[in-house]
Amino acid sequence: MRRRTCLKRLNRAFVGRIRQLEAVAMEIVGKNGHDIDRAIAFIAIESGSAWSGFVREFYLSCAFLCPKTISGSHVTHTKPNITNERQALIHSIGELKGKRHGSAQIYPRDEPAWHEKRVLPQLSASLSLSNSASIINGLSYQTDFFDNLPTVRNFYAHRSLYTAAKIFALAKRKYGYVGLSHPNELVNTIQLGRPQTLLQEWLTDMKEISIILCR
Repeated sequence: MRRRTCLKRLNRAFVGRIRQLEAVAMEIVGKNGHDIDRAIAFIAIESGSAWSGFVREFYLSCAFLCPKTISGSHVTHTKPNITNERQALIHSIGELKGKRHGSAQIYPRDEPAWHEKRVLPQLSASLSLSNSASIINGLSYQTDFFDNLPTVRNFYAHRSLYTAAKIFALAKRKYGYVGLSHPNELVNTIQLGRPQTLLQEWLTDMKEISIILCR
């Protein structure tokens, strides 16, 4: 994904990636095995990366490209001095990390944690974005992926006792799941009262939120 002058196109690229992950998730529901474990890890890690990438490019689009929304209006804001990617990133670093960035190079570690729920509302407020209502509506969507996907993603990325303990605690606290033998049970089985696995649910939520944000 790259920033766009048309948010509909940005959304289309993001939704296309999520649908690829949904296809994998559909094939593995309730299954076990080494290949299934690798597929679950792939979905958990890639979905988190896709969301972070989408948020970053959405912000950059709004910050200096005056993109056209799905509804047909153009995004404007009150900081005319932001005219390129570097200036937009420096603004985000200052707002979200409380730092002044003066070096010539901006490394990924310098940038905000794009997956955090606070990122877009805070940056929108700092710029007085004209599409702030869509951002507020999108981030008001009822989902727990903002809070819980990072915990799941970290386990599959690092596979440590510490990250596993985090998932076991999450399963018990949030979902009433006692006696979990492996994190796969939490994210790849359809729990009582839910129509989908958690992974499927989170992927659906990401798509819906992205559409609201781009309207």
